[in-house]
Amino acid sequence: MPLPKRINDTVHRFSPIFLADRRCNANIPTAVDFDNDWNPTNNETNYELAIKTYQNLIDKPAQYRSKGLANIYYEAIASKTHVYLTFYLFYPHDAGDNCAFGIKQPGGGHQNDASSMMLIVRKGKSAEDDKLEHVIMSDHEQISVLLPEEIKTADGKPIISISSGNHTMEAVKPESQLPAREDNYYFGDKL
Repeated sequence: MPLPKRINDTVHRFSPIFLADRRCNANIPTAVDFDNDWNPTNNETNYELAIKTYQNLIDKPAQYRSKGLANIYYEAIASKTHVYLTFYLFYPHDAGDNCAFGIKQPGGGHQNDASSMMLIVRKGKSAEDDKLEHVIMSDHEQISVLLPEEIKTADGKPIISISSGNHTMEAVKPESQLPAREDNYYFGDKL
């Protein structure tokens, strides 16, 4: 079901920009059923096959959205005063800290990883008047609650860094320089 225009405008105004280190093949979020078989025990293997099949997947992941790659899920729930935007990122493989573990490599990593975050937005008279109030990130049993002034934004969109391999989300600090585009995937609206 399509979102009402008012809520859709809020989603587009505040959708985060995710930065993921492109030196780690495990950093491209996918659809949960990207391999079209609903078998969660073979996702790592099928993801590795997708990387080999689509030669420029690592360089241009957005070109493969129709194949379930470079995918971000979201939902919007609205009350009279707020819109709650939740974003979910699924990964077939968690490669561990700093992408230390390859697919099926003994000693670390695992199949089927996910990260999520929620934006709490106070409604204004229109989407242009809406105000971001909180950013909540949930990762590997840790929950972070941040105020908008603690996060770098681009046109009001929070910029979130995804760590290499284990997919931990961190807000990019307002004073930080953005990493070079050639070193990162940018998911979400373009900077």
